[in-house]
Amino acid sequence: PADVLPRFLRRTDGAVPPPASFAPAGAGESLGRGEYWLGHIARRGGLRLDVRAGDFFPRLAAGEMARSKRSSSAFGEYDGHVPEAGGWRGAFSATQLERLARCPQEFFFQDVLGVKPPPRREGKRGLWLDGRDRGSLIHALFGAFLAEAAASGERLTRARHAPLLARRLDSLLSERREQSPPPDEATFSRERRELLETCSVFLHAEEEWQKTAAPVEFEMNFGMADGGAPLELALPSGRRVELRGRIDRVDRLDAGGLALWDYKTGKSDSFHAADPFAGGNLQAALYAVALEKLAGGAAERVAQSGYFFPTAGEGGKRLAYGRPQLERILEIVDILLGLVDAGAFPFSLDKNHRSYDLGAIFDAAGGSGRLAGQCADKVAASPTPALARWAGYAAKKA
Repeated sequence: PADVLPRFLRRTDGAVPPPASFAPAGAGESLGRGEYWLGHIARRGGLRLDVRAGDFFPRLAAGEMARSKRSSSAFGEYDGHVPEAGGWRGAFSATQLERLARCPQEFFFQDVLGVKPPPRREGKRGLWLDGRDRGSLIHALFGAFLAEAAASGERLTRARHAPLLARRLDSLLSERREQSPPPDEATFSRERRELLETCSVFLHAEEEWQKTAAPVEFEMNFGMADGGAPLELALPSGRRVELRGRIDRVDRLDAGGLALWDYKTGKSDSFHAADPFAGGNLQAALYAVALEKLAGGAAERVAQSGYFFPTAGEGGKRLAYGRPQLERILEIVDILLGLVDAGAFPFSLDKNHRSYDLGAIFDAAGGSGRLAGQCADKVAASPTPALARWAGYAAKKA
């Protein structure tokens, strides 16, 4: 047929069909008459893998088996039921526990199996520092600067500290240039201006905040490569979990109590001002528990814990959660560890869940909407204690 042309002649939009099978999605995707008729049969619903064909094409047979099992009503190995992995343990970071909270199956792939995609570089034209680089630079800049000010007993003001912070920024940028030169001077100048604006927002927010609080600890490391042993926490069920991490800063409030802050250089729209656990966010509460454990039962308790967004786009916003809001954290971790102990790693119940690292895997299996719907049906049909407790938590989280 005249419309059967090679892909490079027909697909000028650069679109790529999903890697569902060898059958092309449309006639225009065919590379020859064989593919044309194969696609024609598949689109009519008449293509099913014969047992004998499976002997010659084992990967196609495995794919057909996976499709069939995922379409069934039972929660099985193709949905994340892996009893052999039950009881897996490691020292958990806040990031790992949040991944487990948002999508247990993604946690299984990345943290149990160790499936790691190649490191991503944004590679945008006219870009020098990507999001990760900027975040690391800002953490290093603010941490060291606040530590120096606290050591001298000073509280930050824009008038006195803006020139000092700008010089510290230029020193870090010079070191960075030695390691990785910018593509051109225009790009360097633009990104330096943006970082100076971030510094201005930071100082403006800090001047107001430090009228009633003083930073006292920075980069508190526990269980990381250079931070000693992980913290062991007892959970309500009697389980025990090891936690590792790094608290960006701790402030002492003039009114009494401690406040924890974690710097965030992204957007705040994935956080809920009234609920510290919405969307699977656990870090603020986890670090509050960790700090009190590190303090060894000292009289000072954590009064609030939250996130600080010092970027120009967020305007120095702070999201802080008081102690009553943080109390559920050990119960939530217990629910999540119950899944791990049972070897149950279901997909998220959130139909809008998007995986930055493993999105291609989930798209090939039908996409988030379909997988979340199948997961909800199977969990309802197979209400084991671990799955039932997780489903109740996941519904509230969403």
